[in-house]
Amino acid sequence: MAKIYYRRIVSGDITIEDVPGRYCEEVRALLQVGSSKSFYEKRS
Repeated sequence: MAKIYYRRIVSGDITIEDVPGRYCEEVRALLQVGSSKSFYEKRS
């Protein structure tokens, strides 16, 4: 479920505040990894 919420946040459909509490930390971790990954992809 966290990946579904992650994709919806990245696409702009929802924000982190819309994610149920039980998935919030996992989604935050995915967002952090996703943002650092895209940062390094942009630098290459």
